[in-house]
Amino acid sequence: MYYVYRFLDKSNQIVYVGKTWHLEKRMTEHFSKQGHLTEEQYKQIEKIEYVELAFQLNMDILEKYLINLWKPP
Repeated sequence: MYYVYRFLDKSNQIVYVGKTWHLEKRMTEHFSKQGHLTEEQYKQIEKIEYVELAFQLNMDILEKYLINLWKPP
């Protein structure tokens, strides 16, 4: 399966939009020293939402679409 996810803060504002084919592993990476967001961005995260997709192409297209639609910081 493939996933597109977003991190939300306490006011449900989008902090980050990303994609992965291994959700659990990717979240572990995000919230470790391997994460590529700033410490301040990680502290803002209150909720993680994701959608599961059957095809990698759908994941790639949806991630780009949502980033352009929502324009996260």
